[in-house]
Amino acid sequence: AHEPTACRVLRENGFIYAMNDVLAAGVPDEPGGLHTLLQLLAQNGVDVQYMYSIFGRPNGMAYMILRVAEPEAVKTLLTAHGIRLADEKTLGITTAD
Repeated sequence: AHEPTACRVLRENGFIYAMNDVLAAGVPDEPGGLHTLLQLLAQNGVDVQYMYSIFGRPNGMAYMILRVAEPEAVKTLLTAHGIRLADEKTLGITTAD
């Protein structure tokens, strides 16, 4: 498997790191914008291992970065309920690898 450059450099310098698959769920960047996402996760018993936000995106959306126990099932659940998932391009993430 291909190891990203940043991971190789960290490993070579004695750092321990973990790469995790996460979902980026878009919510309106406004008061109460997170409510629908949280309610959907709670009602469906989604095991959220951690969550943090990226906000201030030019399209008026905040993105909740979620690590969940079953990412494919949660991806299906969220998109079925109209929650947009973002990819690296949407989030402005670029790699040199």
